[in-house]
Amino acid sequence: MKIGMILVLILLNLTPLVLVGEEVAKPNKPELSYLKNIAAGIAGPTELCIVLGIATGEYSITAPTSAEYTWVLQDPNGNSFTIAKGGANSVGTIQVRYTVTGTYQLILEERSSPNASPNTSTITVEVNEGPAIVLKPDYLLCGENIPTLQALDSTNPELGRYEFTWARDEEFTTIVKQGVGAAGNELTPTEEGYYYVMLRPTLANSACIATSTTYVGPPVDFEFVQNKEEICEGESVKIELDTPISGEWWYRKQGESTKITLGNTYSVTLGSSQFTEPGIYEVGFIGSDQNSSCTSERITTVRQKEGPKLETADLVQPSSCGASDGSFQITAENDLISLRIVELNLDLGPQAAGTELTIPNLEPGVYTIEAATSECGGYFFHALNLPAAPDETDIVTFKEECVLNGINLGRVEITFPNGNVSGDYRILSGNSGISTTGTLTNEDFIAEDLPGGIYYFDFEYSDDSCHPLIETFTIDRRRDVPFSLPEVIELCDTYDLSLKSSLNLNFELTRPDGTVTSATTGESFLLSEEGEYSLYIEPVDLTGDYCPVIREFSVNKLDYQIEFGYEIIDENCLGDQIWGAVMENLDIEDAIFRWYNGAGEIVGRSQEFRPINYGEVYQLTVQPKATAACNITPLDIQFNQPILSVPAALTYEEECELFIVNLEVLENEELVKWIEWTLFLEDGSRVELDEGTDLYEITDDRIGVYEAILYRDKESDGRCEVARVNISIEERTITPPPTLEESYPFCSKGNGIPPIAPGKYESYSWRYLNGDVVVGTDSTFYPAQAGNYELTVLTAEGCIYEEEFRVYDVCEIDYVFPNAMILDDPDRDFRVTVSEGVTEAELYVINSTGELIHQAEVSDISYHTPILIWDGTVGGNRVPQGTYAIVLIMRNPDYGLNEKVTGSFLVLE
Repeated sequence: MKIGMILVLILLNLTPLVLVGEEVAKPNKPELSYLKNIAAGIAGPTELCIVLGIATGEYSITAPTSAEYTWVLQDPNGNSFTIAKGGANSVGTIQVRYTVTGTYQLILEERSSPNASPNTSTITVEVNEGPAIVLKPDYLLCGENIPTLQALDSTNPELGRYEFTWARDEEFTTIVKQGVGAAGNELTPTEEGYYYVMLRPTLANSACIATSTTYVGPPVDFEFVQNKEEICEGESVKIELDTPISGEWWYRKQGESTKITLGNTYSVTLGSSQFTEPGIYEVGFIGSDQNSSCTSERITTVRQKEGPKLETADLVQPSSCGASDGSFQITAENDLISLRIVELNLDLGPQAAGTELTIPNLEPGVYTIEAATSECGGYFFHALNLPAAPDETDIVTFKEECVLNGINLGRVEITFPNGNVSGDYRILSGNSGISTTGTLTNEDFIAEDLPGGIYYFDFEYSDDSCHPLIETFTIDRRRDVPFSLPEVIELCDTYDLSLKSSLNLNFELTRPDGTVTSATTGESFLLSEEGEYSLYIEPVDLTGDYCPVIREFSVNKLDYQIEFGYEIIDENCLGDQIWGAVMENLDIEDAIFRWYNGAGEIVGRSQEFRPINYGEVYQLTVQPKATAACNITPLDIQFNQPILSVPAALTYEEECELFIVNLEVLENEELVKWIEWTLFLEDGSRVELDEGTDLYEITDDRIGVYEAILYRDKESDGRCEVARVNISIEERTITPPPTLEESYPFCSKGNGIPPIAPGKYESYSWRYLNGDVVVGTDSTFYPAQAGNYELTVLTAEGCIYEEEFRVYDVCEIDYVFPNAMILDDPDRDFRVTVSEGVTEAELYVINSTGELIHQAEVSDISYHTPILIWDGTVGGNRVPQGTYAIVLIMRNPDYGLNEKVTGSFLVLE
C-alpha cells in the first residue's frame, strides 16, 4: 500500500494562526534547521523555534510494522492529547505544529492488536521562541519605487540576536548582503527576481536557523526585444517589447541619475544622437496596468563601443597651387589598431594613444583619415588650404524634403560666380565618409541631392591642379515622425492602440476591410479584427522638422478563449495542499500566472502555489505571454479545510455459524471511499479479511477483534485514514456448529469403542455417504462400518449444520514393507507403512545366523507416514548382501490391539 503522510495541527492556547500564501517552487513559508533525534522508534527534531507564530516538526516511525500506532503529545502543563492514530501507511510520518513555547513529550504507542498492551517510545521536544519574520511573499516594483525588504521588524528588540544573510539563490551561494542586527536586517534589491534570507542566531547554544523567501517584480510581465546589445558610432539599436504595451521610454548613461525621456511609443531606435560617448547606457520602459496603480518598469542596457579618437592640425600650409610642401599632424587620443590616409594610400598601421604623426609633402585638399580601434572604425577629414585660398564659390543648401516611407533628401547648389571652370570635385560626408564626385567642363554650377548632414566641398582645377578654398556646408534634416508600432499585435479580444506622443499628430488607420478612421495625439484606435492594418501619421505642422510616415502592422487574434482552471496536485492528510494552474489550450512556458490573496495582493507568480489560510478565497489569473492583455475573469478558489475524521461504529449479529459485522458511518459517509477489514485472533495473529469500496458489512465465523479502517481519497493522489473502529467478539450466543474430528475409529471385532457425541441439538441425521443411507438419528452414533459419513443437526435457533467425517476400522490392521532394499539408495531403503489406528510399532532385523542386528520402535504414528526407516547399516557399516528376517509388532493400547508379523527381505548392493 502506498505510504502516506498525515499532518496534525496542534494549536495550544492561541487563536487560529493566519499565514500568507506561498509559491511552491520558491516557498515563502520559513524553513528551519533543527537538532534532530532518532529515539527508539521515533525520528524527528527535538529542538524547535516558533516563527510566524508556529513551529513545525516532522516525525517518523523508524521501523514501521503492520501494528496500530497512536501518537500522543504532552504539553508543558502536563496535558496529553492524542494527535494521530492509525496504521503506518497513514501515520508513519506526521507533522506536529507547536504554537506555545515549552517542553513537550512526544509519545508513540505501538499495539499489535487493539486489545494488546502498547510498546511505548518517547522523545522530549524543546520549543523556543524564534525570529518574528515579517518578509512578505511578493513585493511590487513600481517604477523606481524600490521596496525595502525587511526580515524582522526594524523595532524588534531581538535584531541583535541574529546574523542576516541575503542571497539570490536558495543554496545561498550568491550572497548579496550579510550583517548582524540592523546592519543586515534590510535589503534594497537591485533587480527583480527571488531573494532569500537566512537568520542565524549569534548565540552558540541556539539551534534555530530560519530561512524565508520573497519575489520582487513589477505587476506587468514583458520582455525587451533588442536587435543589438552594443553598437559603434553611426550605428543604431532598435528596442521593442514582446508584448504590445504603450508607455514611456527613457535613457541615461549608467551611473547618472537623470532620465532623458524618449516619449510614449511602442519601440525606440537609438544611436549616436543619444549615445554621445562610449560607455553603457540604460534604456528603460515604464508601462502601466489598468488594474493597478503600480507602474511596471524594466531596464535594459546598450553599450556604445569606443571608436577611434584623433585630432588633426595644420603644420605647414601649401605655398601655392600645385605645390607639395604642406603638412598636417595627427594625434591619436586612444589606441588604434589601424590608421590610413585614403587619398595617399598611406597605411600608418597601429598607433598607441598619445602618438603624434606628421603627414608631409602635401598639396592643398581634403584628406580622408580612416582609423579603427579594436571595436569600431570611423572616418575623419582634414582640410589643408592655401594660406590665401580664393573664395570662388557660392553655396546654397535646402533642407530635406519629405518622402513618404522613403529616403528624405535635401539639396545643395554650388555656383562659381567668376565664370565657367573645368575640373573635378568631391563632396565628402562628415557623417559617413561617403564621397560624391563629379566633373565640370567649362561650367559654373553644381547641384546634388544629398541626405541631411555636414559636408566638405573640394574642387581641383584641371589646368594647374590647384584647390581653391575648401568649403563646408550643412543640409538640415527632416526626420520621420518618431512614432513606432509593433509589426505584429497578438490579442485575445480587443486592444486599444494608444496614440500618445509628445508631438501634435494626425492619424489615419486603414483597417483590413478598407475602412479608414481618423484620430489625433492622445486618442486611441480600438482594434478587434484580425488582418493587415496601415497607419498614416503626419505632423500637424507639415513645414516643421518631421515628415509623415506610414506604419504597417498586422493583428493576430486568438481563435479561442483562454481556458484555465486549477487542480490539487498534492495534499497531505492534514489538508495542506499544493495547487496547480491547468490550461486547456496554452502551454506553461507561454503563460503568465498570478495568484492573489483575499486582499488582492500578489502571492504567487508560478504555475504552482501553496495556500495557507483555511477559509480564504484566493484568485488565479492566466494570461498568454507576448499578447495584449486579455479580458480574463479571475478564478476564485476557496481554500477549505477537508474533513479529517468521521465518526463511525461497529456492531455485529450472529447468524447460525457466522458473525455479521456491520459498519455505520454516522456523519459524512460520502467521504469514505475505501474500507479495510482486519481480524485479530485470540492467539495474537492477524488476518486481513477484505478491502474495497462500500464494504460496510463483513461475514466470518471466527471469534476475535474485528477492525475497520476507513479512508478518504486525497484530492491529488492516495488516501488518508479518517476513522479506525473495532469490536471484540468473545463468545457465541447461539448454538455453535458441531465440532467433529476428521476421522473416527470403529472395531469390526467389537472392542468397545465409544460413540461419536457431537453435543446437544434439536435433531440429528447420520448419513452413510457411500450408499447415501441414513444410519441413525440419535444424539450419539456408533459406526458399524468404515467409510464416509455426514452429520446434519438442527439447533434450537433453527440453524442447520452439516459436517462430514470419515470412519476407519481400527481392528483391521494393515501394513506394507518391501521385500528388498538397495544399500546407499535413499529412494529404495527399508521402510514400513501401517494402517490408521496403529499408534506404536517395533521392528527387529535378524541375520542368517540368528543374530539381532537392528532394532527400532516408534510411537505417535501419523496416518500414511512411513515409519521405521532403515538404511542397511549397523554402527555406521553396511550389512552384507543377503536375506534377513524381520519381526514387526504393531499396537494400539487404547483399543487393546497387539499384533506381531514376521517376514524376510533381501539386501542388495
